[in-house]
Amino acid sequence: MDNRHTKTGIIYTFSAYLLWGIITMYWKQIDYVPAGEILAHRIAWSAVFMLLLVIFLGKWNNFIQECRQIMKKKKQLLGITAAAIVITLNWFLFIWAVVQGHILQASLGYYINPLISILLGIIILKEPVTKGQLLSFI
Repeated sequence: MDNRHTKTGIIYTFSAYLLWGIITMYWKQIDYVPAGEILAHRIAWSAVFMLLLVIFLGKWNNFIQECRQIMKKKKQLLGITAAAIVITLNWFLFIWAVVQGHILQASLGYYINPLISILLGIIILKEPVTKGQLLSFI
């Protein structure tokens, strides 16, 4: 990987964490709005943005073809639906926690979750780990 890709990755990562922090502060400011309503807006506006992006990038036909392929494969459709439900529950709990003033607990959960995923990968899936990866995990 060249230096340009590394810099771009760092900028994207920093931007994502910055937005993550800002949106959390925003949700806390509108704590009078129910978490379910915030989530519904997030889902609806994300869908609108995604559709506009697909159209703008000229990928509408590819998008429709992919949707048709997924609809034909019931196992894949079930997997995507299950993932959507889990992500929706995850986001609802996170928004609810922020609105209810449990920001520290929610943040700690999001910090610990990847560590548990790594640990499960090492123990259950027997993933090989380099010394550098192990050091970053500890």
